[in-house]
Amino acid sequence: MHSDPAAFVNVAEQVEPVAKKVAPSIEVDRLPVKYQTTDHTSVISKVKAAQTQAVVLILTSPEAAKSTLSPTKDATEGLKAVQLAKAPSDDDPAVKEFRTAMAEYEPGQTAGFLALWGWSNAKVLAEITKTVKGPVTSQALYTPPARD
Repeated sequence: MHSDPAAFVNVAEQVEPVAKKVAPSIEVDRLPVKYQTTDHTSVISKVKAAQTQAVVLILTSPEAAKSTLSPTKDATEGLKAVQLAKAPSDDDPAVKEFRTAMAEYEPGQTAGFLALWGWSNAKVLAEITKTVKGPVTSQALYTPPARD
């Protein structure tokens, strides 16, 4: 299952070739879902009816996965998950800095995964701008700094 924007489709297209390397006879079907939908009942019904042995779910965040999987209850037995970012509740000092800033500048807003990803991207951009000699322009951001 994957969301329907192109980025998700590109990732989903990689599942079958990798699965075929592990088990050449494996059958892989892709089931797109409407971007940001919260009702996956029809797709989950298709998966259950097909009596699949495994499902690869590609979503933007663990929060999205949780809302998607909550109606499936027991059908998620053996669930494995991968996330490419620390959890917003992590004790890492950088994540604590994020939560502190959210509490100060955006009180009442959820300090969730998407906000953490945005924060992380902003921090990276801020560090990149420090390497620019001269005016900060889009061209300067794309030009690697000179090596000494």
